[in-house]
Parts: sequence; C-alpha cells; structure tokens
Amino acid sequence: LEMAAAFGVELETAEVAQFLSRELEKRAKKLLMEARPELVVECLNILKLAKKIGVKIDERRAQDYMFFLLKQWFESPDSIPEPMRSLEHQVVQLAGDLRINTERLVKSHK
Repeated sequence: LEMAAAFGVELETAEVAQFLSRELEKRAKKLLMEARPELVVECLNILKLAKKIGVKIDERRAQDYMFFLLKQWFESPDSIPEPMRSLEHQVVQLAGDLRINTERLVKSHK
C-alpha cells in the first residue's frame, strides 16, 4: 500500500482485504474440489501478500475448506493425489498459516 501511495495510487485497505479474502476463499474451495499443486502455492502467495502489505484478511472460509481437505486426507491417505504428495511441506505450511491445528487431526486418526 505504501508503494502504491508513492506512485499516487490510493487503495482502500478494506477493499484490498476483501479482494484478497475472496481470492483466498476461491482458491481454497478449488483446492478442496480439485487438489492441484498450483492452488496451494496461490493460497500461500495470497497470505504472504496480505502479510507483506499489512492487511487483515478473512480466512474463515479458507480455513474451513482446508480443514475439510486435510480431514479427508487423514481419513483416507490413499485419496491424496500423487502431485500433492510432493507438496507436503507447502500443505503443512498453508495449514499453519491458516492456523489449522493439524496435531489434533493426527491424534484423532491414530
């Protein structure tokens, strides 16, 4: 936002937060339905951008979608698509960035 201001562009923080919230929600929903690696990266990038520019985004829907996806995978590990298996670190990072307690999921399926 500071950089935009330096160029004479005014961005409303609330509008930017709403836009990023919607984009994160859309990608998390697609991730739940399609589980494509690029969607994990896009979600991480949206969260990183929001943090970098200092806007608070609404993560609740993205958290829900990601929680349901992880729950499915914990209940049926064979359902994890092969391309997603190589992104384990990024998936765990995304869950952490969304403040999803993966330890509780692991404990509930032991």
